[in-house]
Amino acid sequence: MEVEIKGDEVTIDAQTLSKLFGNISPLRAQELIRDGKISILFERGIEEDRGRIRISFTYADEGVRLTCDSAGTILSAEKLEVVDKNR
Repeated sequence: MEVEIKGDEVTIDAQTLSKLFGNISPLRAQELIRDGKISILFERGIEEDRGRIRISFTYADEGVRLTCDSAGTILSAEKLEVVDKNR
């Protein structure tokens, strides 16, 4: 299991998150999550995506979106460019 999912609570290893972002150390990733600077959006699949979970992590102008199965295994990961509408 790479991601732990209990109800609507998500736990991901800081090492895994660090690798996904590529430019944040595991220690810094923990700090950023704790301080609320990495935001997390959790979505459950419906209809043909039932049983899948999408988790998006955003920090500054970067993001990572994971698609996981119900056991927390990462099925896909993609980098996202976050656009700040206030700029």
